[in-house]
Amino acid sequence: GLQENDFGVECFFIDAGWYGHSSKYSKNEFEGDWGEHTGSWNINPTYHPDEFRDVCKALEETDLKFLLWLEPERAINTTDWPTEHPEWFLTSEKDGDNVLLNLGNPDACNSCIELVSGIIENWLGI
Repeated sequence: GLQENDFGVECFFIDAGWYGHSSKYSKNEFEGDWGEHTGSWNINPTYHPDEFRDVCKALEETDLKFLLWLEPERAINTTDWPTEHPEWFLTSEKDGDNVLLNLGNPDACNSCIELVSGIIENWLGI
């Protein structure tokens, strides 16, 4: 394993695709519809049926930290946040389906802070 061979690895990194409502499994970043779910920041039960409990349990047995990719400032316009709160987002015709969270909007900014803080408290062990 990583620990026995001292590869110098300090964290286990989960990149994009852990979120959303897809029922299709993506075996790599080139397959599946995971990219269409950017903006639905729930842990996808298809990919992580035990949320991150299994990951956290495995990491407790090592010295590795947990690093989770998150991009709450960008979303696809058909996902949870833009659908529920379109007033929180800035749009542009040239950006296609992508919208940007308007952090100048106090409700949007506070919700972003609550989202990231909740993930850190619940899953990243801080």
